[in-house]
This record gives sequence, C-alpha cells and structure tokens, in this order.
Amino acid sequence: MKSVSRNIRSDSPPNPGSQEKGSGTEIQSHGPDPVSGLSKEQREVIESRANIRQIIAAAGSGKTRTVIELARRLLLEAQYCDVQTERSPRNKELWCASGRVEGPQSIRKDGPSVQDPAPGPTAPGNVIPKVDQGHSRTLLLLTFSRKACQEMLDRLCLKKSDLAEVHTFHGFCYQMIRRYHPEGQRLRVVEDEEKLNILRPLFYRHRLEIGGIPYSLLLAHPNRFRGEFPNAAFRIFRYWEQYKNRHGLLEYSDLIRIMLRGLRSADDASWAHPIPGSFATIIVDEFQDTDDFQLEFLKLMQSRNLVVVGDDWQGIYSFRGANIRPFLDFKKHFPGTQKHFLSINFRSVPGIVKAGNRLIRASGGQIRKKVHPHRSASGESVLSVTTEGGNEQRFLQMMQQCRLSWTILCRSNYRKSIWLEAGANDENCLTIHRSKGLEFQLVILDVLGGWSGAADPEARDEEVRIAYVALTRAMDLFIALHRKDYGSRAGDAWVWNQLFHPICKRVSPENLEERIFGK
Repeated sequence: MKSVSRNIRSDSPPNPGSQEKGSGTEIQSHGPDPVSGLSKEQREVIESRANIRQIIAAAGSGKTRTVIELARRLLLEAQYCDVQTERSPRNKELWCASGRVEGPQSIRKDGPSVQDPAPGPTAPGNVIPKVDQGHSRTLLLLTFSRKACQEMLDRLCLKKSDLAEVHTFHGFCYQMIRRYHPEGQRLRVVEDEEKLNILRPLFYRHRLEIGGIPYSLLLAHPNRFRGEFPNAAFRIFRYWEQYKNRHGLLEYSDLIRIMLRGLRSADDASWAHPIPGSFATIIVDEFQDTDDFQLEFLKLMQSRNLVVVGDDWQGIYSFRGANIRPFLDFKKHFPGTQKHFLSINFRSVPGIVKAGNRLIRASGGQIRKKVHPHRSASGESVLSVTTEGGNEQRFLQMMQQCRLSWTILCRSNYRKSIWLEAGANDENCLTIHRSKGLEFQLVILDVLGGWSGAADPEARDEEVRIAYVALTRAMDLFIALHRKDYGSRAGDAWVWNQLFHPICKRVSPENLEERIFGK
C-alpha cells in the first residue's frame, strides 16, 4: 500500500492573504504580524527580557518556530558582528541562523528575523554590541529526543559553534562527564541490545525460575522483575553493576545520576566545578516530559536566564519516568517566573480545536487555558463510525483512494500489529506516542482496543492527555473508530463513552466515505 501520510508542521502563522474562508471563528487580535511573520503571542515571548520564562504552548501553536526565533535572537545579540560586511566565518553562521544566507543589510534589535530598510549612512557598521558573558557560553538548548535535537540544529544552521550547544538531557550529561570527569574518557554509553547480549548467558542460568518471559521485558521493568523473581534479579543486577564498573559502561539512567552527584558538590575540588553558570541562557523544550531529577539539574546549573517550553495537556510519558508536576509547579520552584501562553492553534480547523478544549476537561491537574483556532472552515470535522475488530483490511482498502495525508493512530503496539497484518505500514499506522510532534490532514483513531481507562486518577488523567494528543494531530478531519458493544473492555468503553462519544458526530460507513472522498 502506498503511504500518503506526511510529517507536516504548522509552526508559523499562515500568510494573511492565504487564509481559508468559511464560517469558522477567527481570532484576529492574535493574527500574524505582517512585519515578522510571528503572532503577537510569539513576539511577546521573543521580546521579553524576563530572566525566567515559562511558555505554555498549545498544540499547533508554533512552539518550535518560537523556540528557534528566540534562540536566533539570543545568538545574534551575543555576537559582536558587522552586519554589513560579514567580516568573520562566525558571522556567516549567525546570518544563516537568522534565515538570510545572502548577507543582510541591517538588523533590528526587536527581532532577529526582521529586516529593516537600508541602513542609515551615519550608522558606523550597524553593530550589535557583544553581551559580556564572562566565561559562559550564550545558549544551551535541551530537547526531548535526538530527532528534535537534529531539527533544532538544522533550523538554526549551527553545525559547530562556541556560542551554543543543542543536546538531549542525557546527551548533555554525557558530554560534560566526558569533558570534565576524571574517568570521562574511558566511559561510554551501552545500548539496550548490547546489555541484553551481555546478560543473556546469566538469564539462561535462571531460565527455570524465569520461564518463558522475554529477557528484554524483564530488563525494561526492573522493579517488577525484582518483585516477581527476586533471586534471579538480585544476581543478574549485581553482576551487571560489577560488569559496568570493570568496563567503564554507563546506562542512560547513570548519566543524570553522576551529573547530579557532581553538581551537588560543585566546589573547587569537584570535577563538575566548571559547569554551573557555564551558560548564560538555558532553553528546555518539551518541559512537560521531564522529571524531578531534571528539575534539580536545572536548579544546580545556576543559569542567569531560564526558559522552559511545554504543554501540560500533552504530558504522556510517565512510563519513562516523566512527571508533569515540575511544569505545573514551575513558578513555585523558580519565583519570579513570567508566564507566556501560545494559545492560537494554526494547525487545525475550528471543530477540532473546540473538541480538544472539551475533551481535556476530563483531566485533572492542569493549567487552565482555552485554545483558539486561527483557521476557519465549515462542516463537521470530528466524526465517529461504528465498526468491529476484523474490518481493518476492508477499511484500508477504502483508504487507498484517499488523497489526503492520513494516518491510523493506535493506543497500543498490539492494536498496531493488527493493522499491520491487515495491510497497513509503519508510515500510515503509528502509536499515539510515536505520532507526537507530527500532524496529518486526516487522523483515524483506533478506539477498538488497547486503552487502559485506568482507575487510578493520575493514570486516568494521562489517558485523557493521550486522547488529546491523538485528536490534535489532525489538521482537517478526525475520525474515531469504535465498537457498538465493548463487553468487558472497561478501559476502552470508558475512553469512548467519556471522551470521544460527547465530541464526535456519528456517521454511517457510507456517509464516512462520502465525507472523505466527496462523493
């Protein structure tokens, strides 16, 4: 099957002359600034001089664009450069970062992406003063994934710079350990596959106790492993710690632990002494996906300026140890924080934005806000159709004729495997977690199985946020596939009845086909 799903970003306001026309509501007061191409909210973030900023960025609100423009501004303001003659290779790098690779004529101090008319004749070189940073670099940008890191590097056009560094949390810790720790040069990170191969003979010795449970599953859930097979777990983990020490191996969980230990005692004798205060500004993207250790890390880094960006409505990684509490309580940890809201959704039509605002009400523990649509469009955009398991192949055959960019989102890998067996592929069938950061014209959500609908309030809140992330991947049309009768599937039934049934307009399979193909 030919995939038609695409990774598209709507991280900047559309051109005012190309807005869709329809009966939807438009928020003109937050529309794009014709000078810079940024919205009023985005410009307020970039122009703020507050030392500590928290940016609450709704889905589709141009978060990545805002972070990029803020980073560009910081880099340009920190560098003493002649913007007329481009005297140094570093100036070329900075102008590439600002989006002008042919050489600028001038720059305004209220925004690095804004180009003025020709410079005045008396301006001596139109120089931007260099910020006195002491021994600190200008910027550390921390992201959630390697993919996000690469995107930031590409869009900033920074291959190598002594002004800025872009890392994941773990990547930055590893670089600092390698650079400053007395044993750093002999240490390296071990990946999961190598760890499993090293421990496989030891697992085999305990095969009678463990049974047929996959070894990788036990390593991925160490606490459960210790609880169910204490003898085997004790011997295997003791051996592993000894093996790591002998061979200079580190796991990702070791990196933040070693870093925090160094920062907590960062006196003149500590290996970590040069690190606190070594960056004038730290920007943390996707801060809702961090944890208490990373929060402590930020405090110990003692940066003069701190900017965190995220959306508590999209915190969905508790299974990796993430916790949205640091984001919710950020102002308690950093008094004097200035809050900014990016509340305009440039991605989705009004019906999807309105449905998202309603769905997320079922989640407790959140920063209350209302997201507004920038786009306008008429017609129903949040639909549902009743089906049963076993109809996946027939549905995929229908979708072969669809010209929209589309994807099927599943709550679990098991449900994804069902769709793959029916003929889907890894490009047009994703888990919801894998779809984070992507967008599609048409999203089809599998509510047929795999949802937990957990009884625990915190777990249930996260299930609501997962549903919200799925809904807000859609640009033009969202379709929920659900069962007529869920039987004993309490979790799936709760998700459908409480979250999607209230916001979806039910259609028949025939009407659905007409809606998708315009027949």
